Amino acid sequence: MAVKWIEYKGKKILYVDFRKLFEEQVTANLNLEIKFIKESPTKVLILANVEGAAISSLEKIKDVSKKEISPKVAKSAIVGITGLKEILLRAYNSFTGSTAHPFATEQEAMDWLVK
Repeated sequence: MAVKWIEYKGKKILYVDFRKLFEEQVTANLNLEIKFIKESPTKVLILANVEGAAISSLEKIKDVSKKEISPKVAKSAIVGITGLKEILLRAYNSFTGSTAHPFATEQEAMDWLVK
């Protein structure tokens, strides 16, 4: 499953797998992620892996995140941010007020999330 709850060191993390997906599939995963976050009774920890994903626009993500997602996110970690994606992440953080942090590996990201 592309979006699922995982447990790491006793903490629940919402894992979102965007690896090697095209724009339409990214949108489908994003919609599922939004559903999981909205259904959570508490703030969530999010780990997203975007390695090799085709993410060319953040318009839908920005609009939804600012209004509905950011207030329910405790911490967010992203793996696979390089080049243009790094610029997009900075723009996303600036627009939404998010503090999503990029990491080189999922292990580093999970360790940071549970601290």
